[in-house]
Amino acid sequence: MHPLDFTFPFHDEEASPILRQFLEEFGRERRDMQINATEVSWDNMWGDLVRIALYKDGAEVSEVGSTWVGSFVGMDALRPYTLPEIARVGGAAAFIPSVWQNGSLIGDNTMWAIPWLSGPRVIFYWRDMFEHAGLDEATAFQSFEQMEETLARLQAHGFSTPWAVTTRRTANTVYNISSWVWGAGGDFISADGKRALVAEPEVRAGLAHYFRLYRYMPQRSEPLDGIATFELFQNQTVAAILSGPWFLGWLRRRGMPPYTLSRIGVALLPGPSFIGGTNLVIWKHVAVDHEKMATELVRQLVTSPALLDFYHLAGLLPARRDLLARPPFSTDPHYQKIIEALLAGRPHSRVTMWGFVEDRLATLLAQIWSEVRADPTQDIAALIESYMAPLAQRLDATLAGRR
Repeated sequence: MHPLDFTFPFHDEEASPILRQFLEEFGRERRDMQINATEVSWDNMWGDLVRIALYKDGAEVSEVGSTWVGSFVGMDALRPYTLPEIARVGGAAAFIPSVWQNGSLIGDNTMWAIPWLSGPRVIFYWRDMFEHAGLDEATAFQSFEQMEETLARLQAHGFSTPWAVTTRRTANTVYNISSWVWGAGGDFISADGKRALVAEPEVRAGLAHYFRLYRYMPQRSEPLDGIATFELFQNQTVAAILSGPWFLGWLRRRGMPPYTLSRIGVALLPGPSFIGGTNLVIWKHVAVDHEKMATELVRQLVTSPALLDFYHLAGLLPARRDLLARPPFSTDPHYQKIIEALLAGRPHSRVTMWGFVEDRLATLLAQIWSEVRADPTQDIAALIESYMAPLAQRLDATLAGRR
């Protein structure tokens, strides 16, 4: 039998060998089955997966970003999981609800993807700085207003740039800003995916709260990327940043000692966290004689405790409840707060056109950041309205054509 082709994105230099060893052992236990595992950089992953979807050729099983599933369903590229296959991974009850939802679309009970890794967003902050400013960690980020008061107080106590988020063009800005939009009672598109909501008052209010925080950030002519924000935090140039569990792994790889790591606090965002991560899909063109093996590979990847070290090093959480109940997730106080975010969070709109909407939002939000960096004193609300109203019209025209 020819090898079963599996593709996955690069997670971490130390995590990848653990996954590869697992795949090799999986193949050996099934005698003549070989897993042809191909690792792809995140920069190239989307393009590679689109080619697989369009040409119905290449990998038979892939790890894909959770927000990409709808696009591949729209391309008629995925093989759905059967009810017995879903039962063998434990069904919905075995998974965190917000993560399980990422495998299906609104109004469709078909399970197109099985959740594997999850990554909520949280706020990381330096406890020493908060203590110096006399701040209560428990309430510092409970609301938009409380968050601004917290950052203003840190600034008044000598921390001139207490906040940092990425300002370059990236989907992460869409994911990060979602908490502010949802916390203000808004959403980007309607639940059925047929109407853009980006110009609604609640959305604009949430966006304005987010962009106004620039006055607490390092003022730079060039946009900040994610690694730059990590470094600013590590060097204690900023007091707080927005990221996911992978940030803890980044700090450990940079040699941060355990005591220093213990001085970092974790807080929930002012609104629900976006719950992203990755899912496992089986492509529609999977060879008939590989289907059973493909579903068994997915089951083993999702359920095996042998991959706990892989999750930890990759900087993401397992999607299953039973694995989250094991160390280090059950014992590390940082993870405990991140799991709170996971339980209280939500995914993005589960419709086939979400990928298109996300791409347009990422571009527009980067343009707004460019304007804000050029003139932080301008009317942020008016700036946002000038961008969002035309975007809503363009999105509506496209979404209407796909009804």
